[in-house]
Amino acid sequence: PNLIGQWVTDRVPAGDGGMLAWIHVDNIQVALENVRSDGGQVLEQPVADGPDRWLATIKDPAGNVVGIVQQSHS
Repeated sequence: PNLIGQWVTDRVPAGDGGMLAWIHVDNIQVALENVRSDGGQVLEQPVADGPDRWLATIKDPAGNVVGIVQQSHS
């Protein structure tokens, strides 16, 4: 709810040119802790993307790169 997909042209392609899926989470820090504890890897620590959302990039245990996004709850 309240989130939409969008095309962006200012980010480099994921992996070897494939799409990068972004998954919405309620708490990005908790999600990243779960990634680490379940055998994944945090590739990029959370960064602010404007005033209302945070982005991070992870690799799951199978090697898939996935984006994690948290929308601010204001």
